[in-house]
Amino acid sequence: MQQPIPVNTHISSLLINVPFDFLWQQLSNPLNFPQLYPHWTSQVESKGNGEFEGVAPEGDLLTITPYISKEQGVIDFKIVAPTGNEELSRSRIFPLKTGGCMYIHLAVQWEGIDHEGWEAFKQGTDRDLENARVIIEQQYRIISQQSAI
Repeated sequence: MQQPIPVNTHISSLLINVPFDFLWQQLSNPLNFPQLYPHWTSQVESKGNGEFEGVAPEGDLLTITPYISKEQGVIDFKIVAPTGNEELSRSRIFPLKTGGCMYIHLAVQWEGIDHEGWEAFKQGTDRDLENARVIIEQQYRIISQQSAI
């Protein structure tokens, strides 16, 4: 029996037609975020201690801490805003027999974000995930074509 999804939860899922290892390399590296997720961050730099500093499109600094496990397909990031508000970005990737992967992202509304902000966040997340899919598939096609030469 399927349970209803709570209103403060947003689940996105995409089929991405690239091998698991290639997808893992792209999604687990925060330095790729500005290109993949332009609605979320415009710049990311390594702080050198396993953490990253990102800049949101509106200029806010974010601390990004990865919690990842390639073996389990877990790509989670704790994001801390200057206000101290925390968001846990949770994603899973699953290899499929077809050669592609299923990418599932879970977002939970955090304290301090109002209804309009949450709706805008969900829409931006879905746009960013679709953008990431297009870019990653294009990059894989280019690499595949180059290695076939």
